[in-house]
Amino acid sequence: MKEQLATVIQAWNSIPIKIMDIRKFALQPGQTIQSYVLPCSVFLLTLQGEAVIYLGQDELHTSGV
Repeated sequence: MKEQLATVIQAWNSIPIKIMDIRKFALQPGQTIQSYVLPCSVFLLTLQGEAVIYLGQDELHTSGV
């Protein structure tokens, strides 16, 4: 297990992408976040449920694993 983790860390350190900020929100069913400003570059991950994300006039639907 430690060897696998070391391999993954080594791979992450060799790619040109760096994670600079991690934000976690845990919402209850039906709960919303109003007027949250996302950074200019973002990766969203949803787990255990569904989400609707509004970006201006665009509406994105996702379902978690």
